Amino acid sequence: MESVERDRIQKIIDAGGLILSEFKLDQRPQIYTYPQRNRVVAGLADVIFLPEAGKKSGSLITAEYGLQMHKPVFGVPNSIFSVSSEGINDYIAQGKIHMIQNCKTFLDHHFPHKQEKIDDTKPREELPPQEQELYTYIAHRRACSFSDIMTDQKFSQQELLSLLTLLEMKQYIYQEIPGEYRVVNN
Repeated sequence: MESVERDRIQKIIDAGGLILSEFKLDQRPQIYTYPQRNRVVAGLADVIFLPEAGKKSGSLITAEYGLQMHKPVFGVPNSIFSVSSEGINDYIAQGKIHMIQNCKTFLDHHFPHKQEKIDDTKPREELPPQEQELYTYIAHRRACSFSDIMTDQKFSQQELLSLLTLLEMKQYIYQEIPGEYRVVNN
């Protein structure tokens, strides 16, 4: 395993996170490992939310595992002209998953206390430079999406996902809606 990967894993653990895998540390992602990962993700989830899913997407694999485990699975209907919406629209039409019609109602019902438990007493100077840079970027915009950050910042997708996860675990940012980041108590 590369040193960068080990460092990223250690940062997640140091921040109180969990690294869980059915594979050895040196196992590289392969096409056949993704469905196994999706089963673990479905098993850990209380609620499964699909913002979009194509006909043969990994998201539908996660949804299927969730349904087998009797987990609540939700989705948002999307454009009938988009290939990446075909799977989610089919599942909603078949009644396999529940449709979300109002995001705030959905979040209030399934995550009613998320923001109230956030501790904003930590000084911002404790953050390592990359985390501080990302935190400052989000703070100046009050809210921004993952794609906004990818467009404006120099982080790779993997680095950005890792940094966002660390900032969420440290309770500096939260997702008001999936994929939209805000600074805590800003």
